[in-house]
Amino acid sequence: MYGRGLALGVALLLGINIAPATAGYIVVLEQVGFNVVAIGSGALDLTGLSSAGSTSTGAEINAQSGLMISGPTLGTVDGYTTISGPTNFGIGSLIHTSTGTGDLVGVVGACCAPRILVPQGYLSDTALSDISIYNNQTLSSLAVTPGTYEWTWGTGVNQRFTLEVASVPEPNSMALLLSALVSLMGLGWLRSRQTQRPHGRSYFFQNPAAGQERIPWQSSGAE
Repeated sequence: MYGRGLALGVALLLGINIAPATAGYIVVLEQVGFNVVAIGSGALDLTGLSSAGSTSTGAEINAQSGLMISGPTLGTVDGYTTISGPTNFGIGSLIHTSTGTGDLVGVVGACCAPRILVPQGYLSDTALSDISIYNNQTLSSLAVTPGTYEWTWGTGVNQRFTLEVASVPEPNSMALLLSALVSLMGLGWLRSRQTQRPHGRSYFFQNPAAGQERIPWQSSGAE
């Protein structure tokens, strides 16, 4: 499993999107040195899903709620329901990423309406890729359970979101991936400096169709 994370990391460094055999979108979550890294790549077909509105959020993990969002620390996503899949991938609580770059993509497995999260205005089957780094964390501290988790919403080749939680890597492979990721993060910073999101804030979907007003997180008050 670690080999796939290495391949994704190198591909992202070179600006290449990897289309796995199972297709859809794949996020590999693994230990790299003293940090945990999430690397995502693929495309999603939103056919058959219903819009759940937009929200401001950032990359984060909540294993007990089946929440996995990879990419930068802040952005706007569109939500689409309803999907089928696991409601958790461990017992960990909410943890925000330390840094990240690329497209903001995610899944919410345990909710009133489990959903896929994609960049605002995303068009089906467009290539996506991202990376998030959780500094000074381990797979144990995130309380995630190693294994493969899949959410689906149809039979189309890109109608699936897959999370692969890796086991502890071998030292040589870990060193190689770390080198690639450091270079990638430098490249991402040069492309666009990301604004850090305040931690501990709750974000909720606003549904314009229902007449709800969208409230930017900047004006939501004190933490």
